[in-house]
Amino acid sequence: MQTAPAIHLPDTGKLLEALENAEARTALIAEWLDAYREQLAGTAFSAQHFMVVAQTRLAELHLDNDFVLGASDYEHIRAWVFEALAAGTLTQVFDDAGNCIELKAAIEQSQA
Repeated sequence: MQTAPAIHLPDTGKLLEALENAEARTALIAEWLDAYREQLAGTAFSAQHFMVVAQTRLAELHLDNDFVLGASDYEHIRAWVFEALAAGTLTQVFDDAGNCIELKAAIEQSQA
């Protein structure tokens, strides 16, 4: 299993609005998903890993807020994944070693 690269999600200045407004949170998550995908460096996309990284970043940027990403946020992530697959920015590849299908950043696949 390949180790996930260090991921840095940018401070877009939209965090406070995103904590209070579901639509703004969806936009922030989409921006962070794009940043996450661009930093995968050949490792598989993982919604679970993204949620951990995003939750950690939320805590770093807003220390006194105990906001937790939930099921509705996961639904936005899932929708983003399907949109990214349709747009070709994520691709499905078969991992022979793990005998499973993985999602990879399309840019990485074109270089492989």
